[in-house]
Amino acid sequence: MHQILGDRPYASGGSGMESNITVREPDESTDDIQSPSPKRRRARKDTFDEQMERIFRFVGKIIIHVHIFLTKFITYLCCLVSITANFFLLDLMDSVKSYLCSMYESIRGLRSIAFSDKEGVCILQHPSESVSPSLLTTYSAMAEQCDKLNIGNTRVIYTFFDSYQIVHFNEKLIKVTFIMDHDANSGVLKSVMKHISSLIDELSVAIR
Repeated sequence: MHQILGDRPYASGGSGMESNITVREPDESTDDIQSPSPKRRRARKDTFDEQMERIFRFVGKIIIHVHIFLTKFITYLCCLVSITANFFLLDLMDSVKSYLCSMYESIRGLRSIAFSDKEGVCILQHPSESVSPSLLTTYSAMAEQCDKLNIGNTRVIYTFFDSYQIVHFNEKLIKVTFIMDHDANSGVLKSVMKHISSLIDELSVAIR
């Protein structure tokens, strides 16, 4: 009975019969698979590094595109908000103008009305160009100086001249200046200010 165990013959001494026994030699290819050579290790490492580099590049491109998209989106959104605010301000200004026209015709002896900011810069006036810019800045500075007296906030400044009188209402952000004839009834302006207080608040929010 022959047993094949390898390529080398081996004789069994117990039975007196010769048996062909082969001894298997180590397989180099199996050793290479089980323990890769340094070259293969470096090749695998290079392949892994290349894959990671491609992934990082891809992620970086995505981040750049997302950043560009968000920047453009925020820019367009700010433009949209600005345009909407401008339309709202124009509509509000039209409302204030129409109210000023009706008030100008209803108050006897009223010569002009002007709305200005806290620096005295004219925002709106009726009739047009009826109030000099220096007059508005002077009254704004006058109200600021009166506040330094430490007796409270300056609410109204009445100034009487030979031919006309000026009433300056010192609101928070919007200043309202009325120029009237010297004999006109300026007491009605307090009730007028109560009626236009809502418009003044809206205009203050719009220009803030």
